[in-house]
Amino acid sequence: MIRSLLVLALALTSTACVFLPRSAVLGQTAAPVGAGGAEMAVSTGLAYQIDNSPPQNAAGQPCPNSTTTCTSTQNQTLEVPSFEANAQIGFTDWLGLNLHVSTAGLQPGLKINLASGNFNFAVLPELAFGYAQQGQNSTVTTGSNSTTTPGDTHYYFSFLVGAKLLASHSSGLYGGVGYDFQNLNTSTVDSKGFNQGSQSQQAHVLSINAGWSFQIGSFQLRPEMAVLILPANTNGTLVGSTNTSFPGGSGLVLFPNVTIAAATSRASAAPPAQVEKQPEGMKPEELELPPPPLMRAP
Repeated sequence: MIRSLLVLALALTSTACVFLPRSAVLGQTAAPVGAGGAEMAVSTGLAYQIDNSPPQNAAGQPCPNSTTTCTSTQNQTLEVPSFEANAQIGFTDWLGLNLHVSTAGLQPGLKINLASGNFNFAVLPELAFGYAQQGQNSTVTTGSNSTTTPGDTHYYFSFLVGAKLLASHSSGLYGGVGYDFQNLNTSTVDSKGFNQGSQSQQAHVLSINAGWSFQIGSFQLRPEMAVLILPANTNGTLVGSTNTSFPGGSGLVLFPNVTIAAATSRASAAPPAQVEKQPEGMKPEELELPPPPLMRAP
């Protein structure tokens, strides 16, 4: 969550420039961890993001039609290194809890396995919540005297809901596709406690992931390519009772990464010990039986 706070602190400085916290890495195969099993994974890599702001006219208003002169701003962000994490806990052989942490916040979900074996398929419905607070103070130093003046405080809240479809093969190849709806809100409160307005962004996020899982000792190494496509973003502002919406934004995130995962064995009862049977002695009544009659030679 620390990285969520650092990235969210840069978000929504204006309606023309909104940094969207993301949840990009898959970091897992479609195979179940099994009843009583668990897996922890940490992913790191290079995140490159492009944000195209919605077009607006010279007056800072949404463009009503094609005859209006409109401008759009493109912002490019490179984050090195960038981190995400994932944890799985198996309830049964087909159902488990999945917990993802990214710049979008804390993201719980259920991993439901549809098929297991050489080919594995699973569906992953999930939610994400993120919160951050940023305060600003200014300090002026003259000689040995310093004066600190409190500034504005910014509050950030991120919400995401969606699902992913996962597939993997016993050879190690895995991938997934998904859709998320994401909403990011920020509000500004001045030093006197008055709300100066709020800003928001709604985005439709399409995700594509492909990777390969290698077993190295007790760990699994998973190089992966994660791609997010944001075809339709809408930014908005709320000042007093005036709500203005700016549609027409878009975005793209490229996130090559490597995941290191460690799993525990699934819980299973040890088979009962096999006790070697000893030959039984003759019963007392068998000892009292008369010997069989002798056969005469012909």
